[in-house]
Amino acid sequence: MGKDADANWFGVYTNLVAAQDWYVKNEDYNGGNVYIKTLAAGGLGDIYIMMGPSPNKVTKLYHSIVGKPVLTPQWALGWHQSRWGDAETSFLQNKVDQYKEHNLPLDVIWSDLDYQSDYRSFTYDLKHFGDLPKFIDQLHEKDMYYIPVLDAGIAQRDRADYAAYDTGLN
Repeated sequence: MGKDADANWFGVYTNLVAAQDWYVKNEDYNGGNVYIKTLAAGGLGDIYIMMGPSPNKVTKLYHSIVGKPVLTPQWALGWHQSRWGDAETSFLQNKVDQYKEHNLPLDVIWSDLDYQSDYRSFTYDLKHFGDLPKFIDQLHEKDMYYIPVLDAGIAQRDRADYAAYDTGLN
């Protein structure tokens, strides 16, 4: 955000994911003209130039394009515990107990893909993590949170009784 020669404020927003270099030059000696030069490695994008009488007006214009930011929940800023290799719910419970025993803070516990049934997203292993819902309820009672890791993709393999995959096909 900057100010031009007429004391108007401006902002520039670019919606482009390619690598970019920006050069912004405010020439006070040349009437306060502002020069903007950008170089991008490639891709198509949109550039928005927003002008207003104050920084607040320019910020409101920006928010009209991208939306207002959300406030991060306080618990998300707390202490998180995550690791690969938890073979069953008791491993997770043991971690929670160890944090408490050593008087250490713990706000969130994560499960890596170990909890899933055959590493299938949107499932959990009933044999080793059958008591997972009860464990999660106990965490919530203590104002703690549980986050399961999900793969971004659904694998196409032996898919007998894999509702997430079958639903995606339809």
